[in-house]
Amino acid sequence: MRRAVSTARRWIGSFVDALCDLGLEPGEVGRIAAETSAQAGECGLGPRDLFGPAWRYGRAVVGALHAPIAAPGPHGGSAVITAYRLRLVRPPVPS
Repeated sequence: MRRAVSTARRWIGSFVDALCDLGLEPGEVGRIAAETSAQAGECGLGPRDLFGPAWRYGRAVVGALHAPIAAPGPHGGSAVITAYRLRLVRPPVPS
């Protein structure tokens, strides 16, 4: 059991290092690391078993945090609208 705790602590340390290297603020890093550790504990798995390599999971977390989010539009929907028009094309009728 002691080895599992030590391994989990090393993983969390590597995860914290990755988040810091990727430019997150210390307060945000601490919060995310605590949530990640708690989530792994709730699942009964080590963080590496649940999330994979710390550096890769760190990149995924930072990428998700910095993903563009569309602002709500005036009617509550997304401000990003893509319109598609279905146009049926009939083959020419032979004369």
